Amino acid sequence: MKNRCSASGMPGPDTPQETSQNMDSISESLRKKKLILLVDDEPDLREVISLRLRTAGFDVVVASNGRQAVNMARNFKPDLIVMDLYMPEMDGHQAIEAIRKEIPEHFPVIILTASNEMEDVMNACVNEADAYLTKPFNPAELIKTADQLLAKKFQGKK
Repeated sequence: MKNRCSASGMPGPDTPQETSQNMDSISESLRKKKLILLVDDEPDLREVISLRLRTAGFDVVVASNGRQAVNMARNFKPDLIVMDLYMPEMDGHQAIEAIRKEIPEHFPVIILTASNEMEDVMNACVNEADAYLTKPFNPAELIKTADQLLAKKFQGKK
């Protein structure tokens, strides 16, 4: 299976390389009306990340576990998902697998987790994720990664 993931938010093999000036103008227009589903079991972190993403211009819905994420993805059809891996009820791996089965259109996934175990990185990158960031993280890197993935997803679409 193809590895489509970039670890630590660096552009992966399929991510278009853009100059920062071009990405800034692309990013502003892409963020408008783009919905991100943020999934993390830590309430304070959910609040901080959600605020950062909203401040950057994204619309955000949140879930506190994988089971909620599946339901929210079904109801809201997000443009991008930011997912923790280790959560109660249903972990991030299981949630992404379930969501991908239910929603046929591709949506980018950013794994945002405390785990930097090679097995987790490889499993996520081969099976489900487009990018893998570890906590603690730089919020600007998360936003830049979201911008790059959305630019790739909506390239050529109006």
